[in-house]
Amino acid sequence: MNYTIATNDQLWTIIKFDDSCPLSLLREAAIEMLNRNLFDKLIIDAILHVIKVDVIEKIYKLSMDDLMQIGRLEIFKRINGYQTGKGQKLTSFIYMLVKHEMIKVLEGLGAQKRDTRKDISIQKKLEDGNDFEVYLYDRKTDVETYVINKLYLEELLKKVNKHQRKVLFYRLQGYEFGEISKILHRGSAASMSQAFRFAIEKMREGLKHELNQAI
Repeated sequence: MNYTIATNDQLWTIIKFDDSCPLSLLREAAIEMLNRNLFDKLIIDAILHVIKVDVIEKIYKLSMDDLMQIGRLEIFKRINGYQTGKGQKLTSFIYMLVKHEMIKVLEGLGAQKRDTRKDISIQKKLEDGNDFEVYLYDRKTDVETYVINKLYLEELLKKVNKHQRKVLFYRLQGYEFGEISKILHRGSAASMSQAFRFAIEKMREGLKHELNQAI
């Protein structure tokens, strides 16, 4: 079937009733829609589910067009992986493809950002005067110590709530509180700072408890 002569409405009708369309033809229709940028609204929705526009531009120095192109490429690469009869519409499959790719891309950019910053101990990163003694050594130079302390830190992190863990995660990567607020889409720099301090206090108490148990 030659989908290049189909109208946009006809293509959308094929996608809408994808259960009754042969899989090979369905994929061909999706590729034609991708070539016409008909999935752009779906791609934008998936991106904005992960990150806000101002964060894309201010923190990651990218444009929405940059991320949309990444999303289009991911759809093109992975569309043949779609299967009918799995209880998932093609549009939902495409949405999740883009969403997961955005998460991977942003995690990669975050890692690059961390690599450009000077390595420092968690103790110094938390706040001056803190008696928190866990230190994550560079795993390239001291693998055993790194793994032991990483496991210990993960145990202490169980003592804080989900939001506080997220704040800690980004803060230890080097993000400022204002940046964290934008990434998490909530609060202000002040509220992120407060969540961070509360988390540190809970972890400090947990550390003291563990030390007392060991005595």
